[in-house]
Amino acid sequence: MILIDTCSMLRLTEDIDLRDFNCGNEDLNDFLHNSALSYDNALLGRSYVWTLDKDPRHIMCFFTVSNDSLRLQNLTNSTQKRIKSKIARQKHRSTYPAVLIGRLGVNLSLKQQRQPGISSIGDQLMTFIKAWFSSQQNKTGCRFIIVDAYNKPEVLRYYERNGFRFLESKGEESKNTGYSPLTRSMFFDLIQVS
Repeated sequence: MILIDTCSMLRLTEDIDLRDFNCGNEDLNDFLHNSALSYDNALLGRSYVWTLDKDPRHIMCFFTVSNDSLRLQNLTNSTQKRIKSKIARQKHRSTYPAVLIGRLGVNLSLKQQRQPGISSIGDQLMTFIKAWFSSQQNKTGCRFIIVDAYNKPEVLRYYERNGFRFLESKGEESKNTGYSPLTRSMFFDLIQVS
């Protein structure tokens, strides 16, 4: 994997130069450049960057994670049953421990250089995140990864390609609000990786 073999993951600090990072999404760029460190200082989310080993100034991608939970009471009965069917009956609860991917972005230059037959940097990053939170080194129990994905076809395809499923169908999500949401809630069951 290119990401693991040629890059290093670093916790975001003030010393990391972010000026040249652009993922093509102004909201994500703004968060990384202007808010990620304050989120970390307030213990609201921790951001990590992957830098190229031979040129540490080149940021390949970043992600921000925080603790969260998958709350069943906010879901339709059919979605609750789908989630519970994956869990042993004696362990049924109203919430399950989860990690939230709050932000995730890949350098725009890498999106344009995608090579056939090689997993994209975004796919490699997601493979790493899944393994990281299902490994023995993870300090807490965490059953799910959840994300509020931008409601854009290319973003939703990315998460679906990486095994994420929608918490609610498109019609079920918009029933409560009356309009098409800006994001779609999705989840990945980490037991698939263990």
